[in-house]
Amino acid sequence: MEDQNKIVNFQNIEDGLDGKDFYATFKEKLEQVESFPGKYSFKFIVKNEVNKLDEIKAIFPDEAMQTNESKNGKYISLTVAKDVNDANEVIAYYKKAAAIEGIMML
Repeated sequence: MEDQNKIVNFQNIEDGLDGKDFYATFKEKLEQVESFPGKYSFKFIVKNEVNKLDEIKAIFPDEAMQTNESKNGKYISLTVAKDVNDANEVIAYYKKAAAIEGIMML
């Protein structure tokens, strides 16, 4: 249960202990649990700063975002439901988001 709550930074992820590439493993898992093509829910947490939101909106320009501010207002969580064709497209969006400093991807 503890492993499910880990936050992973997708930028420059090294191979796992089993020697497999992180993205290859992630792709396998996505294909096992998701149906493609279809909607995929991307979830992020960022500091509650306008430029952070703008950076995410630039990645998903035509998508509605559900936002929720943290109790103290320091962070904001975002959920973006996006139509995707396959696991490779999901990974491509996560890689783009990984360039945003301080982003947490769930």
